[in-house]
Amino acid sequence: MRASLKIGLLVAVLGLLLAGCGQEEGTAEPERAEVPGAQDGAGVEDGLLALDACQVLDAAVEGEGFEPGEPPDIRGDHACHVSKPREIDVPLGFQEGPFDVLQGDPDKMFEGEVNGREAILIRESLEGGGGGQCDISMKVGESERALVLVTKIDRDTDGACEDVERIAEQVEPQLPGSEQ
Repeated sequence: MRASLKIGLLVAVLGLLLAGCGQEEGTAEPERAEVPGAQDGAGVEDGLLALDACQVLDAAVEGEGFEPGEPPDIRGDHACHVSKPREIDVPLGFQEGPFDVLQGDPDKMFEGEVNGREAILIRESLEGGGGGQCDISMKVGESERALVLVTKIDRDTDGACEDVERIAEQVEPQLPGSEQ
């Protein structure tokens, strides 16, 4: 993948991951307890942000020929991506924030479930991306969500949606509150 395309995709994914992650003026941010084995700064006791996104994503795509997961260079505390060069890029991100405030084109957003967990699939989720993207956001508790995004280099949106569904089904059992 060309370096500029890879950087552009990473910046776009991080924008999705950070959307709605602000703090309202005048509100206090709760203190977080440190979790042994959690990533630096995670600190959410038994929560989603205590998980290592790369371990989760690597396990989800094990045996599928992906390169090992790498955290992004920018704000990578709770994110990771794997890829098959010149074929597919798959970021996974863990976010704080209400599940029901996801933004996107309502004609491209579809409510559903992944292994019984509430989820929303968004086709062509990256604005101006030109197709080939699909993401699934899964609800984790009342204030967290896990986001899996697939970008196919050949711009095959249907294929990206098939891949994101398959990968999300492997990510979901590793999330807090999974029944599997």
